[in-house]
Amino acid sequence: MRAARFVRTVVVMIAACIPFSPQFASAQSAYPTRTVRVVVAFAAGGASDIIARLFAQILGEYTGANFVVENVPGAATIIGTEKVARSEPDGYTLYMASSTPFATNPNFYHNLTYSLADFDAVTLVARLPLILDVNTKLPASTLDEFVAYAKSKSDGVTIATPGRGSVGEIVNGMTRGFLGIPVTSVAYRGGAPATTDVMKGVVDAYFDAISSSLPLLKGGLIKSLAITGRQRSPAAPDVPTLVELGYPEFVLENLYTVLVRKGTPRPIVDKLNALLRRAMDDAEFKAVLLKQGLTPEPTTPEGAMTAILQDYEWNADMVKRFDIKPVD
Repeated sequence: MRAARFVRTVVVMIAACIPFSPQFASAQSAYPTRTVRVVVAFAAGGASDIIARLFAQILGEYTGANFVVENVPGAATIIGTEKVARSEPDGYTLYMASSTPFATNPNFYHNLTYSLADFDAVTLVARLPLILDVNTKLPASTLDEFVAYAKSKSDGVTIATPGRGSVGEIVNGMTRGFLGIPVTSVAYRGGAPATTDVMKGVVDAYFDAISSSLPLLKGGLIKSLAITGRQRSPAAPDVPTLVELGYPEFVLENLYTVLVRKGTPRPIVDKLNALLRRAMDDAEFKAVLLKQGLTPEPTTPEGAMTAILQDYEWNADMVKRFDIKPVD
C-alpha cells in the first residue's frame, strides 16, 4: 500500500451515523453484558500479550464481565488484524495492537486487505523502545566501541531481525544510515531465536523489545548498549538513549494501542476509553507496566489515532530515506 493511499484512507474516515432509540442507549450504557474478546496478533508471551492479559484481568474486575485474550498469530500480524477488521462493530472484539499492523506492514506490503480505516482507536496505551543487545564476548561495551568495532571489520556487523518485512529491517537501515556502519541483516522466524543466536554469538547484535531484554540483561546473558526511545527507560535507567549519545533522529518506539472495529458506537468507545484510562492510573497496574519497560500514555480516541498516523509517517520516512525494500 502506497504511503499517500494509506494516509488518504484515514483522512477520509467519518464517524458512523448511529440511530437513537431508548433500547439502543440502554444497551450501550449496560456494556459489557457478555464476554469481550481481546485479540492479540502475536503468540503468547510478548509485550502485546502481556499488556492484553493485564487489561483483561483488571477490566473484568471493574465491570464483572469476562475479558478473554485470543492469540491469533501469523503473517506479520496480518491474520489477527484481518480478523478484527471483519468483526462486528459492537465493542465485543478489542484489538491490542503494536506498531506492526499500521506503521510497519503498510511500508512493506502493497496489497494489504485491511486498512486503518477499518478501525476506530480507543486509546494509546504505551510506547516501548527497542534496545541494542550484543553478545557478551563482543569487544564493545559502549555504543562508540560498537561503532568502532563495526568500522574495523570489512564486512561490518551482523544484526538479527525477527523476520523479513519487520521493524528490524527499519531499525537496521537506521543503524546503517545514522551510525555510518556496514550492517548485514539476518532474518529469523521471530524474536526468540534471534535473541538466542545473539547469546550464542552466531550474530553480533539485535534490537530487541526492552521488555524481552531485561531478564537477559539482568542475568548477564547479553550486553545492552543503547535504547531507541526519546528518553531513558525507568526499567533500564543505566542504558543511554541513542539521542543522548549524539544521534537525535535515531528514535524508534513500538506503539501499543487499543482499537475496535470501525463503526463501534461512540458511547461504547468512550466507556472503554474511561475504563482503560482508569486501569492505567492504578498504581499497581502502572508498576507492572513500568517493570516491563512500558510507560503508560493514555489518550483520547482522537489522540490515539493521531499517534498511530505519526508512527506510520515516521516509519515511512525511514524506509524512504534508507532505501528499505518492500516485501511485495
